[in-house]
Amino acid sequence: MTLALLVFLTVWLLTPPGSEILRLRMGTPPRRTRGQRSGSRDQSHHGPLLESPLRRAVLCASAFALVGWIAAGPAAVAVGILLGLSTSWWIGRLEPPSAVRAREEIARDLPIAVDLLAACAFVGRPVDESLLVVARAVGGALAERLGQISARLALGADPAVEWGRLAADPQLAPLARTLSRTLESGA
Repeated sequence: MTLALLVFLTVWLLTPPGSEILRLRMGTPPRRTRGQRSGSRDQSHHGPLLESPLRRAVLCASAFALVGWIAAGPAAVAVGILLGLSTSWWIGRLEPPSAVRAREEIARDLPIAVDLLAACAFVGRPVDESLLVVARAVGGALAERLGQISARLALGADPAVEWGRLAADPQLAPLARTLSRTLESGA
């Protein structure tokens, strides 16, 4: 009975929320989000599994308990649960997958954004307007950061303070220093 419960918990936790597998078995047509084409698959269900502390803890504890049960019998279930919880704690201390994806996305899109900002400056467009145009063009995590700065500048924030805030980000610090220099020199 305990073994069946551990197997059920492990499979349940590995099945992403709102899974199309469960929908198709029940005869319900698959859901599509706005902007998602038919046949395209959303791969974002792996992030919340590892980022949700409760789901991660239950998954690790049940998986280790299952392995303990299979390897050494019912006596090893308690040890497996403790090992699973400690593994879950260790995984929780690692950088979340969404942060890794955002950092990689920014590294990939930053050169394009700098080229677009240079093109906007070449035609005489103001920096605060250029940021919004570039944010819309590149999309993703970089667009979120540039869009936030653009919105604050549009509301009247001090550009020097905003570029100083952006300089604290290790990936965007060179861009922030360059834009800060252009603000000071007017070039």
